[in-house]
Amino acid sequence: MLVYFMQHGACLPREINPEQPLSPVGRGQIEKAARAMRLLGLRFEAVAASNKSRAIQTAEIVAKATGFDPRRIAQSAELKPSAPAEAGLGFLHQFDKRAALFVAGHLPNLALMASQLLSPFPEPIALGLENGGLLCIEVPHLAARNGALLWLLKAQHLQLMAGTAA
Repeated sequence: MLVYFMQHGACLPREINPEQPLSPVGRGQIEKAARAMRLLGLRFEAVAASNKSRAIQTAEIVAKATGFDPRRIAQSAELKPSAPAEAGLGFLHQFDKRAALFVAGHLPNLALMASQLLSPFPEPIALGLENGGLLCIEVPHLAARNGALLWLLKAQHLQLMAGTAA
């Protein structure tokens, strides 16, 4: 199965909005990333997101651009920034039989989940995931600890692909 991890786009500061939704810049980042994902022909059988507004907004933008029904996005507090990676992966196990899963979330949770999918060792792997970037891992199933990192695209790479580099 292919697992795609994306950190949400840039968000508003907590002082401006305690819910920290996507900022206009963050919305633009994700719209460009979603356009590139559509151009790459990415399609998802499942989409999951943290229950924080910026992750939900990220998942909705990507879902719409790639032909996934946004009403089917699974949300969970187990994908929040400080949630243990084991809890997040536990939540994602419901999608284990799917060929392609997209997950919108936060650091450090996303990086720790990706690290666990890639390595049996407890030390996390430094992956360089950032706002609006996209990571693709191939695993036989979500309990595997021997996945293959297929690629990591930073937000600027996705913008170039979408033809809208800043």
